[in-house]
Amino acid sequence: IGRGVAKIAADFGCNVIYYSASGHSYDVPYERYELDEFLKKSDIVSIHAPLNKYTENLFNYETLKKMKSSADLVKALNEGVIAAAGLDVITTEPVAKDNPLLTIKDSNKLIVTPHVAWATYEARTRLMDEIYLNIKAFMAGEERNVIV
Repeated sequence: IGRGVAKIAADFGCNVIYYSASGHSYDVPYERYELDEFLKKSDIVSIHAPLNKYTENLFNYETLKKMKSSADLVKALNEGVIAAAGLDVITTEPVAKDNPLLTIKDSNKLIVTPHVAWATYEARTRLMDEIYLNIKAFMAGEERNVIV
C-alpha cells in the first residue's frame, strides 16, 4: 500500500522520501532517511505499517515535535498548526470515550475511518481474485505468495 501511495504522490509532483521502522531499505526510487531527518523534511506523513515492536507508539508528542509544525495531533489540529488529519486506525477500536481525538474543536479537520480505507470496490475485487488464485495454487501443489 505504501508503495502505491508513494507512486500516486510522486505522480502529483511530490518529492517522496521514506523511513523504515524496521530498518530495511527497499528497492524503490525514493530516498530513505532516519526518523528524525524524515520528520524534519516531511510536509505529509502517510503511515502504512503493521502494529509491531518497531511501530508501536512510534508517533507521540515527542515524535510530532520533530516535524516541521510541532505539536501533538490534537493540539496541532485545535490550534491550526496542522491543517487536517486522516486516520484509518486508532489504538483502541471502537474509539474509547476518553480518546483525546474526541476533543477536536473542528470536526472538519479530522477524518477517522473504521479501519476500512482499503475497502474500495477495486481492492475488494483484487482481494477475492488473490484468494481464488492462492487456493487454486494450493490445490495444485504450487507455492504462491509465500511469506518467509
